[in-house]
This record gives sequence, C-alpha cells and structure tokens, in this order.
Amino acid sequence: MSTSYVLLQFGDDPFNNVFDDLEGRRAFTVYGHRLDLNFRPSDSSPANSAHRSRYFTSQNGKDYKWRISPSRMELFDGRTTLAIWELSHPDDDFHARLTIKPPGLPVVTEIVTTLAMNRMAQELQWERP
Repeated sequence: MSTSYVLLQFGDDPFNNVFDDLEGRRAFTVYGHRLDLNFRPSDSSPANSAHRSRYFTSQNGKDYKWRISPSRMELFDGRTTLAIWELSHPDDDFHARLTIKPPGLPVVTEIVTTLAMNRMAQELQWERP
C-alpha cells in the first residue's frame, strides 16, 4: 500500500466545509459553531516562530505533531510525514488539498479532526502565552 490519498476541501470557513475524494465522493463534513472562548490554548513552540507546532496523542497512544504555517500544515509521527494540508492555487475550484500518506490511514479521523481544530484556532487568532 504505497498510494497517498487526496481529499479536496471545498469551502474556506474552518467551521463549515467538506472534503471530497478525487472522484467527487464525500469523505468528511466539518461543521461547528463559533464560540467566544476566554482562554488561550498553549503549546511548546515560540510565539515568534514562522512555523508553529501543535501536538496530540491519538487514541492508540501515539504522539503526533502538526507543523503549522499560514498556507500549509504537515502532520508527523516522529520523522514520518502522515498528512499534508495546503491551500490550493487561486484558479482551482477547491480551497485546499489534504494528502494522507498510507501510514496516516489508521488515524484518518483524528487527522481530519485535529486539522479542523488547528484551522479553527487560526481563524479565532488564538495566541500562545
């Protein structure tokens, strides 16, 4: 199994968008409510870094790291890249592309969930302390 799986994101609102596969089949729907929260999530990256990182532990107990920049996010399991989310070209009819590598398939739901949470955090301009 060496094929990466590509999902196209339609909609630029982190609280309301969909991911379809290349054949147009719906894979995920993301929807949520904007909240006015009075806390700021923290992580261990410096506030002035061009690339920020967010970490999570999956249900299987493994630790993962999202490397985040404004137009691209990469998910790592140690040294292995599991997924890459990147904004599309302005001429494309979709907003972004999510490429999931074969090692990421067992945690695909957690990949999409944490990607959505990171995008929501960017939209809400959550700052690190």
